[in-house]
Amino acid sequence: MKKHNVLIFPSCSEVGLASYECLKNNKHFLVFGGSFDGKISKNLFENLIINIPFVNSPNFLEYFNKIIHDYKIDVILPCNDLVALELSKNQDKINAKIAGSCYQTN
Repeated sequence: MKKHNVLIFPSCSEVGLASYECLKNNKHFLVFGGSFDGKISKNLFENLIINIPFVNSPNFLEYFNKIIHDYKIDVILPCNDLVALELSKNQDKINAKIAGSCYQTN
């Protein structure tokens, strides 16, 4: 059975940290954390991707899709309201599935 690569983003939020605790031992997932600087999540996440630009940065989508490609991310778990809104708004430009509600709901 293939493991699905899941990116918890941002990993430094309280929701991100709780999500990691829920998923880290699940045999169906390889969990990655994503953060701008990793200060909060660096001691928890076994797999942490840092230097991710903020979602409203001009180069965010290009950089984010490179991360998705490089780490073979299947699903992104948005862990704050602004990230959920921006990712759902750009779902058609993001090369992975976004867990959560559609743009209109967000």
